[in-house]
Amino acid sequence: MTRLALAGLALLMLAGCGGATGGSGGANVAAGPPGKRLFVENGCGGCHQLAAAGGGGSFGPDLDMLRPSAARVEASLRTGPGAMPSYAGRISDADMIVLAQYVQTVAGS
Repeated sequence: MTRLALAGLALLMLAGCGGATGGSGGANVAAGPPGKRLFVENGCGGCHQLAAAGGGGSFGPDLDMLRPSAARVEASLRTGPGAMPSYAGRISDADMIVLAQYVQTVAGS
């Protein structure tokens, strides 16, 4: 029963990842940087803190505190470490690079 409960909890947490919500910005996203749009549209803020993109999640790492390199963000997008899903095949390689560079640029600012 414990395994079933843990599996159910993991599915609930992952359900919030990759959706069109999870970060503020709404209409302001279209006018902002492409990386911000990708962060918001892919629901990254549902799990991650990133003030510049309105991310207020608390499940994944706080990107403002972590201040990851673009290479680290891109690798995480491709492989989906831990509970994070992989975005390989969900978003293009070019968009992964744009998103990773955006996070590196704005994290902690």
